[in-house]
Amino acid sequence: MKKIFTILCLAAIGLTLSRCKDPLENVTLNITGDVINYSTVLQIEDGNGSPVNDIQVSISGADGDHIYNMEGYKQFTVAEGTLVLGVDPSYEPTADRPTEFVVELRKSGYLTQKVPVTISMQQAPAIIQVNMLDLNNLPIGVAVSMQTEALVNNATTRDLVFQTRRENYAERITTVRISRGTQFHEINGNLLEGSTLNSTLITLDAAIPEALAVFPGGSLIARGVRKTDGIHADGVFNPAAVSNIDFTVGGGEVRGFSQAINVAMEIDPAFTNLRTGGTVQAGDQLEIYSYNTGEGVWKYEQDVSVSSTDGQLVAEFETDHLTWYMVGNFVESCNTPSSFNLTGSWLQDNFNYPFTVRALIGNRVITTLEASIMTNNNTVVIPGLPASGITIEVVRDGEVLASQAIDGACGAATTINLTQPIEGPTVSLQLYVRCPIDNGIISYIPTFYVFYREPAGSSNDGWQLLGIASNGFLNTTKLTAGNRYDFRAIWGSKTRTVLNRVVQETNEAVIGNGEGDIIPRDNALDFVAENCGNQ
Repeated sequence: MKKIFTILCLAAIGLTLSRCKDPLENVTLNITGDVINYSTVLQIEDGNGSPVNDIQVSISGADGDHIYNMEGYKQFTVAEGTLVLGVDPSYEPTADRPTEFVVELRKSGYLTQKVPVTISMQQAPAIIQVNMLDLNNLPIGVAVSMQTEALVNNATTRDLVFQTRRENYAERITTVRISRGTQFHEINGNLLEGSTLNSTLITLDAAIPEALAVFPGGSLIARGVRKTDGIHADGVFNPAAVSNIDFTVGGGEVRGFSQAINVAMEIDPAFTNLRTGGTVQAGDQLEIYSYNTGEGVWKYEQDVSVSSTDGQLVAEFETDHLTWYMVGNFVESCNTPSSFNLTGSWLQDNFNYPFTVRALIGNRVITTLEASIMTNNNTVVIPGLPASGITIEVVRDGEVLASQAIDGACGAATTINLTQPIEGPTVSLQLYVRCPIDNGIISYIPTFYVFYREPAGSSNDGWQLLGIASNGFLNTTKLTAGNRYDFRAIWGSKTRTVLNRVVQETNEAVIGNGEGDIIPRDNALDFVAENCGNQ
């Protein structure tokens, strides 16, 4: 298996918080080769806040051949719902060429996600939030309906109606009507043979953020969309309704019909139609786009006129194929990523500041990043945004520190000033690792991501980004000295979790099995030994 760099004495990822004696005594440093400088993290959840593991990961796209895990291998493992990816040091992004690739995530019982990723020059480390829809544990705003109907001679014997319900806070209904005598075809046009037709309909209520979080592609920003003129472009969707329609006959996936079927999708009545600039009304024109799950690409289908039926606004159309459908607006994005410099007079040097950065269009959150910035690395890059009509929000601990409308941002960096939140005193973490080969302490530790949470049962017991530990050091104001926290450190596919630790204002630790060290061999030194002195 190809590896792009070697670290002869590689630090283990482990985290504990306690004082120790002479942490730099007998320092040993032995490093050779390149180190990955550009990385990104996918935080993969099920739409309900729970991490998804045991995922089959594949990388493709323009620069997919240059993407590795942080150990330098083409082996991609999801640890605690976290996937860390790095760019080959010899193929780092430049000012005029960002690194672009697609991450495909597959797991049985979940809908596959194909997530486009762009890494730009000089951008701060960021975490991309991705949700995979678990059909057995639906997030609010998602309704699923399954139905089985008999076929005779591979065809329907009567008119059939398939419909989702108003349930799980999803107030919008999708209805599919199939006429008598309809037969079904596979992707190559061949007739599917079988005695039963099995259907799965999924409705995402576009008014509910938790439902839109499982939108195909991982966000409302889409790459390579085929527009009305047939030309492909990147852009942003503003959904009024989203549905997935899936049929099988005899175990084969239905991709076509002998005659067109009718689809009616109810529309969020509070939807802002970007064509008119106002709330959607009967008679408005909206666009319909379909999603090719194999290629991970959306394409324009047709315009549709909004009608009113029984007090509900509806987009009704005919189609001859099955997939995801989005009714709403598409806005083409800039050719270059948008950059945002986060500043504030209260930001201190050598501190990590984790923020949630959200981009909105038409009151819809189109993408969310978890970014960790420092005063000397404070640029957040978001690809795929339009030149105007976007609002950027920066949030910390639920408090909005900035909300700024963006106009004319193509190719330019926009400065966003952050108001000062309530800050606690400084807490610093410094980690060292003892090498089991010669008992020396490694002073170089790779950059890794640190998460924290309050212990189970508290009001804030979900994992949150604490920051990026550089050479084992991290300064933060998000922790309170004397309080207990759980911590998780992630480097590549390696994850270490430490529970219920009391923090002090200054925390030093040596990970090893020497006198005064913490985390015994069976918990951490197993993979120190794997990477220290034996390459």
